[in-house]
Amino acid sequence: MRMSSIVVLTNSFDDAHVNAVADPLRELGHEVIRMNTDKILLGDQSIVWDCQSGGILLETHDDENCVDLSSVDSVWYRKPFGFGRLGFAEIVKDPIQRNVVESEVRHIIDGLCMALGSKLWVNHPIDIYRARLKPFQLQIARSVGLNVPDSIITNDPREAREFCASQPTIFKMLARQSIEYRGTTYSVDTTLVTPGLMAKFDFIRSQPVLLQRYVDKHAELRVTYVNGEVLVARQTLSCDVSTVDWRSLQNCRISKYEAWHVSSTLVMQLQLLMRSLNLKFAAIDFVVDGSGMLWFLEVNPNGQWLGYTDEIGMPAAKFMAELLVP
Repeated sequence: MRMSSIVVLTNSFDDAHVNAVADPLRELGHEVIRMNTDKILLGDQSIVWDCQSGGILLETHDDENCVDLSSVDSVWYRKPFGFGRLGFAEIVKDPIQRNVVESEVRHIIDGLCMALGSKLWVNHPIDIYRARLKPFQLQIARSVGLNVPDSIITNDPREAREFCASQPTIFKMLARQSIEYRGTTYSVDTTLVTPGLMAKFDFIRSQPVLLQRYVDKHAELRVTYVNGEVLVARQTLSCDVSTVDWRSLQNCRISKYEAWHVSSTLVMQLQLLMRSLNLKFAAIDFVVDGSGMLWFLEVNPNGQWLGYTDEIGMPAAKFMAELLVP
């Protein structure tokens, strides 16, 4: 078997996911190069891009290892810019300087992604950006036959109030799950629209929002898709809890996930969805209503998956490792 060279664009806060895939690859003799964007800011890793020769050298100073990234076989784009509240530039305390540094590092990483565009990617950031666009993914989901709650995206308060007045409706941000204000990060959960919230809808004039029919959910499903393989985890609760956004329960003892099976029809629909989005990996969220019908919510093309797969007995890390070897 030919040995492959795989680069992981990531950050230092994500050892669990990266190691779950990198360790078995290394055991088989493949080379795994970990590029942590926050380590570049610390000076623990250096990148030198020779624009004449096309060489892109990554040097890791603690083990004096130097690799030409232009020679790798595949790239795993695994959250190089951190998470919602843990980015990669927190070591820079001044917010103005941090913004400049973050922009410059993003520029070089984005350039690297374009330069290595011919490699095998999981997933390429252009495809990740495209797939994250809510209007686009909802349209594609409907086109492959998935059940999607009736939805509108608008900045018109009158249209929003009319839509919400007829049936129970939830409010979602389009692109963000959190907002930073005066040094504090606030989570913006999916929210059931109340008369009080409708009365404040004038604020959406400058900020379009997603409004979607509320589904009286009896369970939630997290689907992890890896190169055609569909792994499904069902969230169950140990007691009756009323919540619209079940993400708030993910670290709670009353909430747990278990492996679940879905129909072959749904598997084929998901495979069509992923091909339409040009994704080899994604985390996909569904809710199950009282009649057992599944409703599509969203695709996260670079989501978390370890706790919904390997930690409950499903081999996503194995499938990911196999995918990264061309």
